[in-house]
Parts: sequence; structure tokens; C-alpha cells
Amino acid sequence: MSLTAFPEPKDLDVDFVHRTGDSRPRDLSMYNVSNPHPGFGKDPNILNEYGHTKYPMWVNGKIANNEEEEKAIKGEVAEAPIKSGW
Repeated sequence: MSLTAFPEPKDLDVDFVHRTGDSRPRDLSMYNVSNPHPGFGKDPNILNEYGHTKYPMWVNGKIANNEEEEKAIKGEVAEAPIKSGW
């Protein structure tokens, strides 16, 4: 026999519709093919109708916010020559 007794909460009364694991598909996105993101087709950063964007992007341990930063991090852009004006 236990020396202490802790109160136990009652089981939650959840109806069948709101239970998890009932194998019904759930659409968690507010945008879909029939209702595309408002910027899709207008903003080049938005890649699909769900509103997924390309930038910001993780490149070689740094964050790139646009195409120029991505190329600079990858080393595809040559550094500007140092001007010696002395």
C-alpha cells in the first residue's frame, strides 16, 4: 500500500471527430491548388501555390536572403578588386 496518494485527473471527454489517429486526411494549409497564395505568380520568391518561398535559404552555414547573397556565399561571385588610392 502506498504511503501517499496523488489525485488523478479525469479522462478528457473528446468526441470521435476530434480524436487523433482516426486516419482521416487533415488539410492544415490555408492555401491549396483551388485557393492559391495571393502572391503566387506575382512574387518570384514564392515557388508554389501553397506560399512556400525560396529565401531565406541556408547555404554553407550562412543565411542567404536573396540571389546575390546566395552566389556570394557559394563563391560564384568574384570579389571586387581593392582600390589603392594612396
